[in-house]
Amino acid sequence: MEKAMYSKEKVRIVVHLDVDAFYVAAERELRKDWKGRPLAVSQYNPYGSLDKMGINDPARILYDGEKGNMHVQKQGRNVNGSLIAVSYEARAKNIQRNDRGLVAIQKCPNDLVIVQVPVSNGKANLTMYRDASQRLLSRLVSHMHQAVKELSIDILGGRNDSETNNIHISVEKASIDEVYFDLSKPIEQLCECLCKNEEYWVLLMDRLMRNKGELKAKTTIGGLESEKDMATNRLSKNEIRKGSHLQTLDSSSSSSADVAEQLWWRRGDGNSINDSGWTIQELSLAVGAWITLQARQALTDEFDGVYTLSAGISTNKTMAKLASGLKKPNRQTLVNPADKHTLQKLFHPLPIGRLRGLGGKFGDQVSKILGVQTVGELAQIPLRTIQQTFDEDKALWLSEMAQGRCCDPLKDRTKSKRIGAGKTFQGNLSIRGYDSLRKWIGNLALEVFGRVAAEETRYPKTLTCWLHLQNVSDEREEEKGGRKTNDGHAASLSASIPQNITQPQCTDLALKLAKQIIDRVTNEKNQAFSIIGMEVSASNFVEKDETQSTILNAFRKQKSRQSTEFSVPDTTRERLKKKPETGTSSYLSSVITKAQRSVVCTDTGIQEKTPEVSTVYRAKRAHSPVMASTTVIGAPVDKIDVDMQYARRLQELFDKEHQALQSIPKTKRRKMESQQLISSFLTKSNNG
Repeated sequence: MEKAMYSKEKVRIVVHLDVDAFYVAAERELRKDWKGRPLAVSQYNPYGSLDKMGINDPARILYDGEKGNMHVQKQGRNVNGSLIAVSYEARAKNIQRNDRGLVAIQKCPNDLVIVQVPVSNGKANLTMYRDASQRLLSRLVSHMHQAVKELSIDILGGRNDSETNNIHISVEKASIDEVYFDLSKPIEQLCECLCKNEEYWVLLMDRLMRNKGELKAKTTIGGLESEKDMATNRLSKNEIRKGSHLQTLDSSSSSSADVAEQLWWRRGDGNSINDSGWTIQELSLAVGAWITLQARQALTDEFDGVYTLSAGISTNKTMAKLASGLKKPNRQTLVNPADKHTLQKLFHPLPIGRLRGLGGKFGDQVSKILGVQTVGELAQIPLRTIQQTFDEDKALWLSEMAQGRCCDPLKDRTKSKRIGAGKTFQGNLSIRGYDSLRKWIGNLALEVFGRVAAEETRYPKTLTCWLHLQNVSDEREEEKGGRKTNDGHAASLSASIPQNITQPQCTDLALKLAKQIIDRVTNEKNQAFSIIGMEVSASNFVEKDETQSTILNAFRKQKSRQSTEFSVPDTTRERLKKKPETGTSSYLSSVITKAQRSVVCTDTGIQEKTPEVSTVYRAKRAHSPVMASTTVIGAPVDKIDVDMQYARRLQELFDKEHQALQSIPKTKRRKMESQQLISSFLTKSNNG
């Protein structure tokens, strides 16, 4: 029966992975001796010194219980900052997120370690955490592909080895410590073969059962837990984050729950899929659980146990995310939404706000209009009733969500969809003048620009400035834009930005947006204001054109002391060295600096890997954006000058060349060698 059904039944398998106590783990990666000790990460002191504090600065260690409490006496208020991350060992000591440092020390004086986040530009510097996140994601993707490949080869043999190398797994980075994987395609291919050949089924069961003890021990079947364990599900996000669920997770499961899980796994036994008690969906979930376990364990082993992950395996993003939080840390939970008992026990008791997409104003609106507080209450309302209040799409989405059938696709991305930098200003630190506004907007814009510049394959099209102002009059509230808050008014404005925006232009635009927000919220220009929060962000990323990037990389290489290997025609080199006919008043003074864009002219015989930057001639940016900040490497100082007329002509030729390249189909452009493109461009520039 299952064989006949399989061609019509498309099972979706989504995995949500969450790094356990991520910020704490990132700190432990730097200091392996902190592993196993209660550890907390503290916010920086906004009232103290805001001097730069790097990741290896010993001053970041605010308290170490093994060395006594001398740090408390010495650093005073610094150690009493708010805790933004707490290890599970610290949570076991009843230390919670948002606790003050001195409160945490009283709870665990002898073993606790408190470390402060790095600081730069007068604010927290999260670069080390972002780098750790990207490094983990890259390795996790690799381990997930490897687990799929190993399972496919073990079961299907070498005949499908070429297919396993090309299996696509969708990956969506949800946050700095969360990621979704869609394993539907590889599992679908595998299960299709299992249904056609009983020999493959035996091989799969042998593979799963070989690790059955470990798989069963580290995988919980959602909905079969004891009542004590299930109580965790009814906690709020903040309660779970604080560690309130540890009291239930540390309790032993009831014997009935253990028996239920054993029976679920035993139903998978059989000589073929027809003999098995599993449905296709349950089989797919079990395979997904095995793949996830292998990838999680491989990542933990690679980093010597510093990083552990909790996982949820289900048929959609909502259920997978819900499942991953049920058995933290270092556990995984499998949830089958097709099981009505599981939905009633696991999903329906949830408050509306726990669902993805319903945690804000829309969730409050749904709760108020429909008179529901839990998912189960929403599930009992007919679709027709919901459609009377909400449009057809929203009504259908709400109804499907309440039944555990959310079909939101994964957005295949491994990078954040926005890059932002923000800061809050407490009490008398609030921004009250344009000089301070200009300073902090400049700091935030500088950080955003630097992170955007590091992106090699994409660029943003939108720049946004967000401000949170206090002591704002309620008059003409609807005209201000943004939203009213308990302590003021928050609003944002966005603007389009070009691909080649410069750092000063980025800062000026962000400042312009900030001033427009202030004028709008305060109702008139030059009125007093008080800013308690601000953020600058870049978003709406698009992929860079591959052909354009090939040419631009020759001029905008971000490594000022590394030579780019490409050929420059002799005639072009001679023209660059030729003294311009016009006077020298057209040229700016030469300076030694890091070049953002470089033309590398290497004479025959020069083989230095890191040639010295002899001189940087800055052409007027208004006349030649391409030649601005041009560096000439490997040529005598007295023989090199940049002709302004030549620079303008070079810019014109570049624009024409780029337009011509854009007319070539993208698939054809990909096949063209970058060396040929650059040579063609430089040859035309010489002939011109």
